[in-house]
Amino acid sequence: MRSIERINHPRLARLAAASLVCVVQACAAHVEPSPDVDDTDGFDALDALDALDALDALDALDAEEDASDPHSLPASDEAGLPGGVDALDPKKNTVQPSPEAVRPAPTQALSLGPGGSPREDVAAGVGHTLYLRSDGSVWAWGQNNEGQLGKPPSVTPSAVPSQVASLPRIKAIAAGGFHALALDVSGHLWAWGQNSQGQLGTGTTTAPPSAPVQVTIPGAAALTAVAAGNQYSMALDAAGTVWVWGNNTYGQSGTGTVGGSTLVPAAVSIVGGAKAIAAGWYHALAVSTTGAVWTWGRNNHGQIGNGSSSASVHQPTPYAVALSGPVSLVAGGGNHSLALHASGAVHSWGQNAQGQLGLGHTTSPVSTPQQIPFLGDASLIAAGNAFSLVLSGPSGQVLSFGQNNFGQLGDETTANRPSPVSTPHLTQVIGLSAGANHGVALSSGCPVWAWGQNTQGQLGLGIAEQTPQTRAQQTSVLRTFFYDFDEDGHGDAWQYFNACTAPYGYVDNADDCDDYDPAISPDADELCNGLDDDCDGEIDEGNPESGGTCATGALGVCGVGTQSCIQGMLACHAVNQPSAEVCDGLDNDCNGVVDDDNPGGTFGCSVPGKLGVCAEGVTYCTSGAIECAPLYLPSPEVCDGKDNDCDGSIDEGAAGNTYYRDADGDGFGNPAQSIQACAAPPGYVSNAGDCDDTRSQRRPNMAEVCGDGLDNDCDGVVDEGCPPPVCEVGDARPCCWKCVDDLALGGACDPDKQTCMQEVTPSVDCMVNWCSGWKRCINGQWTGCKDWPGLGGGY
Repeated sequence: MRSIERINHPRLARLAAASLVCVVQACAAHVEPSPDVDDTDGFDALDALDALDALDALDALDAEEDASDPHSLPASDEAGLPGGVDALDPKKNTVQPSPEAVRPAPTQALSLGPGGSPREDVAAGVGHTLYLRSDGSVWAWGQNNEGQLGKPPSVTPSAVPSQVASLPRIKAIAAGGFHALALDVSGHLWAWGQNSQGQLGTGTTTAPPSAPVQVTIPGAAALTAVAAGNQYSMALDAAGTVWVWGNNTYGQSGTGTVGGSTLVPAAVSIVGGAKAIAAGWYHALAVSTTGAVWTWGRNNHGQIGNGSSSASVHQPTPYAVALSGPVSLVAGGGNHSLALHASGAVHSWGQNAQGQLGLGHTTSPVSTPQQIPFLGDASLIAAGNAFSLVLSGPSGQVLSFGQNNFGQLGDETTANRPSPVSTPHLTQVIGLSAGANHGVALSSGCPVWAWGQNTQGQLGLGIAEQTPQTRAQQTSVLRTFFYDFDEDGHGDAWQYFNACTAPYGYVDNADDCDDYDPAISPDADELCNGLDDDCDGEIDEGNPESGGTCATGALGVCGVGTQSCIQGMLACHAVNQPSAEVCDGLDNDCNGVVDDDNPGGTFGCSVPGKLGVCAEGVTYCTSGAIECAPLYLPSPEVCDGKDNDCDGSIDEGAAGNTYYRDADGDGFGNPAQSIQACAAPPGYVSNAGDCDDTRSQRRPNMAEVCGDGLDNDCDGVVDEGCPPPVCEVGDARPCCWKCVDDLALGGACDPDKQTCMQEVTPSVDCMVNWCSGWKRCINGQWTGCKDWPGLGGGY
């Protein structure tokens, strides 16, 4: 939705803002000093409310300016409708601006934030009230001595609702004693008002700011809810962690400490994580994701629910309250607590001196939860200083009980009520809040109703007065509705009307960027047409209608395209550019031929399921896939160390070669012993030239040994090339020999040095130191002179 304050025309924006509030008693009234508040040992902050002089008067609209302003609306000529509006025929209700009035640009239309849409709500503090409109704006009225209305502090209250400036779109609000919190649609936290205990979360206790300030909670996930007590604050993040800061006099920070102030938000861990939070004046409450209730802080009247009460013993850490069944909501008052079960039953505990627990008596304290009789269909709860409110039944009936000295029960009396009583004249209630001594209800009709104490103008009736309002009164704040000419459910910010409920043809949002075309609205899908179809301030964002396939006209893969939105028109862009051909059944290089030049082929591969040489293959591109084509087919086995017939066996049954037995290992085989094989078995050779396979000294190429009578070289001839015999085999004759090395030394002949012997002519007798020996006839030749064993000495 658009905010009225963002309408792009100063006069029109002023007119819209001024018409949000009703002028009451000529917009001025005298306010008498307020009496002391009967705090009943609960909350005594109202004693500090100062006497006020008078309300600020509303700026009167200048009649002449209105008459001359082409953008002002005509005077009303029908009940509840602006001039020129036909209640029966909305098609006639087009309030046209003058030609010089320019329709707001699409960028001025507010869109939903990432954190979700704002939800209407009300929140009541000690003497001030907040209203969150459905457009995300926050309105405040009442006491402002601490700047709790979001503007500079003033002792003069404001009984007329005014918008809190400098805030983005807000989705949740909370009112503390004298300060306020807001959570924007992006999950950011904002705070304003009293800060004496650091309850704003800025890390200081400086004087109240003149406008809301943004607060950061280090370590917190996205924030989902806020709550405010007296001088302390709470927040809940998406992870289920509760954060507390501000006054810690009674341990309400939940961290285990008591006293002082917590200036930096502290994390409070709830078992299972929390899903809801609430702040009493000095005690805090949370509901876990399982529906369990946890409480901590002050316990002077049993408001913790642990079965005890003490003015000096507090509960500085979360305590699990004994409640059966899952709880949906909790509420904290001055010194009492409420819990709403998922079944619709309500339990209460704590202080009960004024009957604020609704149990039918005023026995106090009640330190353990008790079910309120005859309440079984409640949907909302709220707790004030010493009174309580419950929304019950399908018709939204408001029930109240407890203290009523200021008419805060809204039952048209000032008598305390220990049992629930009906608050008359309230219908269609969808929200509740309880301040110190005043109640506020949000209705689906006229939005905000209030009753009770009004000394600070907290009822928003345009006047601050000492006399309480014992009956719910409609506040001066209204809803703004916008004309929906094209009936698409979204209104035009230029044509608006302020009322309790929407006139026929009007809606509660102003986020249509073209109210003359039903196809253009925030609900529409963006199209590729150069227009802002979804009213988000951007044209053709996200490439709308793109992604569809189209033909580019090129060959191969270059002919496949996808649609893209360019300058409001769909264009076809090629998905692929020419690339190296691959074996995929496509024309990758866009030349009109598929898989040309055998891409991925001619590489060695193994043919699946084949044996032997049949498993040897080469890659080949066939029908867009690489196949392994065999290089060989089965053939007769040959001796080549391969499985030629592809049966898993190598060289079996092949003709082979002839190999010969080589028994003496001289490399030459016996021609009489041969086998046929593809390879030589052990002990076989391919040469068959051995003439004696028992002697390795007899083989081809062996030197012939003369005189042994053998064919040593296996050439068929014995002793060929040998000299004729000079002696008979077996003959021997004596001889002498000497050791050459020993003669020079004059020593005896050393038999070990026979290699140094020198033979002496046998006709000469062996001389001293010579040794005698023998020559023998071997193979027809005489040997050298040696000391032959067995022959004895020679000469």
